[in-house]
Amino acid sequence: MAKTKQNAVNDWVQYSTGITLDTAGGTGDIGLQFINSGTNAFLAGVQNSSGSFKISQGNALGTNDVYIVDNTRRIVKPLNSSAISTQPSLLANVTGNGAVFTIGTTTACTELKDQNNNMTTAGVFTAPATGKYLFSYAFLYAPNNVTGSTQTLHTIVTTARSYVVRNYPTRRRYTNYYGTNAYLAFNASLVASMTAGDTATWTFTGSGGSANSDSSISVSNIGATLVA
Repeated sequence: MAKTKQNAVNDWVQYSTGITLDTAGGTGDIGLQFINSGTNAFLAGVQNSSGSFKISQGNALGTNDVYIVDNTRRIVKPLNSSAISTQPSLLANVTGNGAVFTIGTTTACTELKDQNNNMTTAGVFTAPATGKYLFSYAFLYAPNNVTGSTQTLHTIVTTARSYVVRNYPTRRRYTNYYGTNAYLAFNASLVASMTAGDTATWTFTGSGGSANSDSSISVSNIGATLVA
């Protein structure tokens, strides 16, 4: 074991190659705990039962984990926000002549995954921390769901800015190429900067039609993940 000493400003100075902690055949966990003035404790060490290196808030590994490296060297961040929601039912006649429709406003979304609970069933994602977030969507238009619109706008709307993807052609033009039984599938992803408390929503807009009965969407999937 390396020797250490404490200097006048309470810094630990290392003299050798490091400190080795070994259970010596025991069955318990092993680690180091860091405590700031008796509060805000974090424990870093190896959990015996899983063989994983963990950083946990509190006094025990495996409880309130914030960072995990398993015995295959894969990294898991249990508190990183990651959400996927779907709206599998038909959203009929919601746009067509320029009206903006927001996913989740008329029919609640079904959450497939919501690690850290940052996505609502109304399709609103709230950033829990300042950072970079990966946003994505996949929209499916079934045959004859887009009857009059000549284009669609798919937009990820964040507090700071909106990210727009314009899609041509829609059903009226698409039918000329692929027939009335063709499906239209649109998807996109992007990385956006978010400040803690910022929100994101997903919208689509059909335009060029004569009424807001000219554009419907069959299935929509939306997602958001904190990446950096």
